[in-house]
Amino acid sequence: MNKALTEIQKELDSKSNLSELKAALNEQALVNESLCTENIIGRWAWKSGELKSGNIVPWEIQLTNTLPDNFLWEKDKSSLLTVAPGLYEVNKCI
Repeated sequence: MNKALTEIQKELDSKSNLSELKAALNEQALVNESLCTENIIGRWAWKSGELKSGNIVPWEIQLTNTLPDNFLWEKDKSSLLTVAPGLYEVNKCI
């Protein structure tokens, strides 16, 4: 083997193989998914203080919705619809 081919072979030997690359990409995908789910937020406000019949709170203003394809909101409705099933946390803010 000539010197140039030897150097090229050394360079190739130092690179990751395809299975190592796939493993690293899979690990990164898991990290990304974990981080993204922590940043999905929806916030709606009840500003008027007026209740609908049956003492139901109407959500009058959408403050934040980082996933509008999942959190479906309609002004003055007393409910929010989530498209994706899952566990959601509801917090009361004052």
